[in-house]
Amino acid sequence: MSILRRLLRREPPALDEGLLLADRAAVLEIRNRIEVATLGHADREFDPVDFRADAREALATLETEQRDVASRLDAERRSVRARYGSANSHHDYRRADRRNLGLRARAARMLADALAARAADPEYLDRLVERARQDAWRDVAGQLKRHLDAAAAPPVRPDEARIERLSDLAADLIAEVDAHEDPLD
Repeated sequence: MSILRRLLRREPPALDEGLLLADRAAVLEIRNRIEVATLGHADREFDPVDFRADAREALATLETEQRDVASRLDAERRSVRARYGSANSHHDYRRADRRNLGLRARAARMLADALAARAADPEYLDRLVERARQDAWRDVAGQLKRHLDAAAAPPVRPDEARIERLSDLAADLIAEVDAHEDPLD
C-alpha cells in the first residue's frame, strides 16, 4: 500500500487540534450566553438543561463552518488541475498542491462529522455546559473580587519624603530652565 493511501486512511492530527479549538470556541460562546442570561436575574436559578440547546447550536455552527471549508477546498482542488508551475503566494495553489488540499478537505469533513456527533450526545452537551458554567463563574467572581478589592482598599497616604523629593526636583528644574532662558525674550 502506498504512503499516500496509508495517510488518507489515518485520522489526521489536525482533527484532535480542531476538536480542541472547537470545544474552546463552543465553551466561550456558551459562557457568554450564560453570563448574559443570568446576570441581573437574581430570581432565576441556573439550570444546565436551559443551555443544552445553546451548546448544540454552537457545535452546529462550527460544524457548518467546517463543511463550508471542505467545500471550498474541494473547489480549489478541482480548479488547480491545469495550474502548473510555482505558486506566487501561500494562497496561490498549483497542481502539486492537490494532495494537500484533499487532505485538508478530508480533515475538515472529519472534524464536521465529529462535531455533529458531539452535538447529538446529551452527556457531552451537559459536560460542555458545565465547563462553560465554571468559566462564567470564574469570570464573574474575578470581576467581583477586583471591584470589591478596589472598593475596600484603604486610602493611599502619600509618602512625605517622596513629596519633598519631588518638590526639590521641581525647584531644581525651574532653576535650570531660568538659568538657560534666552535673554532676547
